[in-house]
Formats: sequence, C-alpha cells, structure tokens
Amino acid sequence: MELSDMLVFAAIGVVVIFMIGKSNVITPVSSNISQIPQTQTAYGNETIDELKARVCDKPLVERIDTYFCPEDACASHIIPIIEGTQNTLYIAMYSFTHKDLYDAVIRAKQRGVDVRVLFDLEQSAGKSSVDEDLRTNMVQVRYDTNQGVMENRYLISDGRISILGSMSYSDESNINNNNLIVIVSNYISNSYKENFFKLWETGAIKAPG
Repeated sequence: MELSDMLVFAAIGVVVIFMIGKSNVITPVSSNISQIPQTQTAYGNETIDELKARVCDKPLVERIDTYFCPEDACASHIIPIIEGTQNTLYIAMYSFTHKDLYDAVIRAKQRGVDVRVLFDLEQSAGKSSVDEDLRTNMVQVRYDTNQGVMENRYLISDGRISILGSMSYSDESNINNNNLIVIVSNYISNSYKENFFKLWETGAIKAPG
C-alpha cells in the first residue's frame, strides 16, 4: 500500500534531517529552507546554500511503502524484492528462520547475486536458524561479535531499496504484530550499507564454539 502524499512529505522531512549529518545531535532545520536567513547555519559548519546543494536539491526518496503484520502478510512483500535483486543483497537480521525468505535468498545466490547475511550470534544458535544452511549453499555469512545484541532487521537490495522495520525473518514475526517499511532511496540505502559493512568487517566468519 502506498502512503498518502501527506505521509510521504512527512517522511521525506524526517529523511532530510536524518541525512544532514552523522552526528547523534541533530539541529532542527526549518521546514522551508528558503526562509532561513542565509547567515544562519543550519547544521554544524554548513551554510544554507551548502545544505541545499547537498540534500534538498536531490531526490532523497523515490518511494515509501508500509506494511503491517499479520494483515499485510509482510513476508510476501519482501520476497519479490529479493527475487528482483540483480547485483547485491545485504541482510542484517536478528532472527532468520523463515523458509520462503530463505529460499528466495538461495535463488538470488544461484543467479550470481553477491549475497551476505549478518546474524546475531545468540539467535543463530537456535535449531531453526538458517545460517548453516546458507553457508552450505555458499552464501557469505558472518556473526556479529560486538558487545550486546545485534537487533538490526534490515535488507539492502542493489544499493537502492531498503527494507526496514520490526519484523524478523521468522514465521512468528510474520503472524505477530510487526511493521515493515520499504524505501526506494539511494541515500537511505547507502547509509544502511555503511552500517552493514561496519558490522560485517568485525563479524566472525564462523560462530564461536
């Protein structure tokens, strides 16, 4: 289902603030940048002209779709995106046990897609986790070794489509109250890709023990 125009504009406003910088401290930016005095700094050391050139004059988001489990059968909206992936598929997933999603990932690998899946170490120890099956089928798998739980739940397809939300790739998540948001945006995807490879580089190639 497509968001209404009003929700899309609101989401883009959030994206603009999110993309302005990487700092955890965000300086509020006027909803109408053209009305901010040119002597005022919008974020950090950037001038308004610099901000507009880097962010506002570029299409940040092409499309946003939202889905809610269980009524929208969220997994059914993920599979076509995996099936349509042509070059790269990066997944960071707290829990991955859903067979249909697993099968779609295997098919992507068989098509020659660069597939990488990052697992939470503790969750991957469950008997239903697909991590070992993915490894058997030559999918690159790593396990997060950073302190704390790896609760990320996102997918990046071809560096352009990001799938985010509260849904893990499990049967339980698909039938419980969860949400899914699909964003077509190079800017958002690049941000998640950066996070993915930060975790990937420090991840263990084989689960300890």
